[in-house]
Amino acid sequence: MPEEIKKRGMTRTGIRTKVTLTMFLVVTITMAVSITLKHAAEVILLRDTIGRGNRQMAQLLATAVGRIVSQEAEDIKAQAANRFRKDVVQKNNEKYADKALPDIQKQLIGMDEEWIASSRESPLIKQYVDSDIAVGLRDIIKEAPEVIEIFITDRFGGLVAASGKISDFYQADEVWWQKAFAGGQGSVYVGDISFDVSGNANGMTIAVPMRDDFGHVIGIMKSILRAERVFGHLAEFNIGKTGHAVLVDNEGYIVFHEGTVPGQEKFLDDVDKKTIHFDARGWYIARSPRFKNKKVLVAFAEIKNALLMKNGIKWYVYVEQDAREVFAPINRLSRWTVGITVLLIIIILPLIYMFGGILAKPIEKLRQAMEEITSGSIYEKVRIKTGDEIEALADAFNEMGENITSKQKALEAMSTGLEEKVEERTKELSEVQKATLNILEDLQETKGKVDRYSEELKKAMQVKSDFTSMVSHELRTPLTAIKESIAIVLDGSSGPVNSEQKDFLETAKRNLDRLARLINDVLDLQKLEAGKIVFRMEQGDINSVVKEVVQIMEPVTREKKLRLTVETDNNLPAINFDRDKIIQVLVNLVNNAVKFTEEGGITIKTAVVNNSIQVSVKDTGFGVKKSDISKLFQQFVQLETNGIRKTGGTGLGLAISKEIILKHRGKIWAESEPEKGTTFFFTLPIVERRG
Repeated sequence: MPEEIKKRGMTRTGIRTKVTLTMFLVVTITMAVSITLKHAAEVILLRDTIGRGNRQMAQLLATAVGRIVSQEAEDIKAQAANRFRKDVVQKNNEKYADKALPDIQKQLIGMDEEWIASSRESPLIKQYVDSDIAVGLRDIIKEAPEVIEIFITDRFGGLVAASGKISDFYQADEVWWQKAFAGGQGSVYVGDISFDVSGNANGMTIAVPMRDDFGHVIGIMKSILRAERVFGHLAEFNIGKTGHAVLVDNEGYIVFHEGTVPGQEKFLDDVDKKTIHFDARGWYIARSPRFKNKKVLVAFAEIKNALLMKNGIKWYVYVEQDAREVFAPINRLSRWTVGITVLLIIIILPLIYMFGGILAKPIEKLRQAMEEITSGSIYEKVRIKTGDEIEALADAFNEMGENITSKQKALEAMSTGLEEKVEERTKELSEVQKATLNILEDLQETKGKVDRYSEELKKAMQVKSDFTSMVSHELRTPLTAIKESIAIVLDGSSGPVNSEQKDFLETAKRNLDRLARLINDVLDLQKLEAGKIVFRMEQGDINSVVKEVVQIMEPVTREKKLRLTVETDNNLPAINFDRDKIIQVLVNLVNNAVKFTEEGGITIKTAVVNNSIQVSVKDTGFGVKKSDISKLFQQFVQLETNGIRKTGGTGLGLAISKEIILKHRGKIWAESEPEKGTTFFFTLPIVERRG
C-alpha cells in the first residue's frame, strides 16, 4: 500500500506546481485584463480623435464649398447688373412689343433651327458672338479662367449675346431658364455639376435674372463654371498618403473628384451610406466599392448653402482615408502592449515559482505523515509553525493520527470473529441463490407463453384492420354507382317519377348517404390509426376556427330551436394545428350536442389552461352516466340517453376526433351528469411537446 501511494503521488501534479500555475494564471489574467482594458481605452480615444479630426476637416471643406458657390453667384449678379448689358437686353425686348407671345415663340423657334444649322463664320452667328456686348463677355472669361462660357437671353428666351457659339438660340424651353425666370419673378438658379460638351469639362451652371430699374425681369444671364477651378481646393486636399476629399450628391454618386465623371460612380453602397448618415459622430468605418472593397475611414459634412438648398441640391463633402494608414499608430501601440505584457510575464514567472515552493513545503510534510500512517509505521507528530490555517490543519492531522493508531489495535482484535461470520453468511446466500434461479426459470417459461399469445393477438388485430379496410373499399365503388343511378331516376332524366316512387327513392338515397358516411368514417379511422393521413400543421388562431364552425352549424341549431353561444378568450396565442382536422372535430362535437339536446342551448368556449389552449363544447341535453363516459370514444359505440338510443350516426365520430387530437399531442375527454348535460373538452399544446 505505501508503495502504491508513493507511485500515485509521483504521477500527480505537485502542490507547488499547482500553486505556481494558479498564481501564474491569476497574475497573468489580471495583467492581461488590465492592459487590454487600458489599451482598448487608448485605441477608442485615438480612433475617436482621428475620426473627429477628419469630421472637422470635412466641415471646413463643406463651408468653403458653400462660400465659393455663393461668391460665384454674387459675381455673376454683378455682371448682370451692368448698365450697358441691361440696355442692350431692353432694346432686344422692344423688338417684340407689337407681337403676341405665340408669334414670338414661333419666331424664336425658327431662329433656333437656323442657328443650329449655321457655322461659326455665318453672319447670323457673328451677329451674336462678335457684338460689343459679346466681346465684353469674352473679356470676363479671360479675367476669370473658371468660366467656361457665358451668355445672355431676353425675357422671351431668345439669345442676346454669347461668348461663343452655344448649342441653342432659343432657351425658354430649358429647365434652368424656366427656374431662373420663375414666371417673371426671377430667381438665382444653381445647377448640379455635369459634363459640358462645348467646354469639354465638368461644369456647374449658375443663371441669374437681369432686372430693370423697376425690378422687372428683362432677361437671364447664364454662366457655366469649370468645376476643376471652382472646387480645386477639394482636389488639392490630402491627409497622409491616402486621405482625400470627395464631393457627393444625396444619392451617393460622386459629383466632383479628380478623374471621375459626375454622377457615374457611387462613393459608398446604400447600406454604408444610410449607416454613416445615422451615425451622430459624423464618421464611420466602411468598405469602399471603388478600391476593391478596402476598409476606409469616412468622415462627412453636409454643405448648408441657401442657394443649393433652394434649387434642390444636397451635396456632402466626404473625407476618405485608408483605414490601415489611419490605424497604423494604434497597431504599433498594440504590438508594443503585447511585447511588454509577455516580458512582464517572463519576469514574474520565476518569482511565482519560488513563492509556490514556500506555500507547498508544509503541505508536503503532511503528505509524508499520511504515508507513514497508511504504511502502519509508528506515528510521529508533524511539526509545522506557519501561524495560519495550515498550522491548524497540522494540529487536526496530529489528533487524527493518534485516534487512528488507537483504533487500529481494536480492529485487529475484531478481524478474527468477522471471518467466521462471513463464512456463515456465505452459506446462507448460496441457498438463496439456488431458490432465485428456480424462480427465474419459471418466469422465463411464463414469458414465452405471453409472447406467443401477444403475437397471435397482433396477427388477429391486423387481419381485422385489413378486412375492415378491404370491405370499406369494395363497398364504396358499387355504392357510388347506386347513388348516381338513384340521383338520375330522382331528377327525372330516365322518365317521369310519381310522388310515391320519389318518396321511396329519397328514403333509399338518405340511407345510402348514411352508409357512405359510415364507410368514409371507417376509412378515416383506419388511415389515422395507420398514420397514413398527412396533417398540415400551420400557425393559426383557434378562435377563427370556432367562428367558422358556428357559421356551419347555425342552420342546424336554428332548425332545432337551440341557442348556439360562443365564449372566446381574445388573447389566445397562435399555435400550430391542422385547421381542417380541428374543424372536423368541432363539427362532430357540436353535431353530437345537437343530436342529444332537445331544449336549451350549446356553448363553445376557448381559454388558456396550463400552457395549452382548451376548447369545450357544453350542451343542456340528456347527459351520460358516469359508467358510460369511458365508452364514449370507443369505436362503433352509440349510447342510450334517457332510455333512447339515437340513430343516424356511425359510432366513429368521437373515435376519429380522439385520434385527431392525439396526433396534435393534445388530450380529449368528457364530463357529464344525467339530465344536466354533457361537456366535451380537448386541448392543443401552445408549445409543441416532443415525443
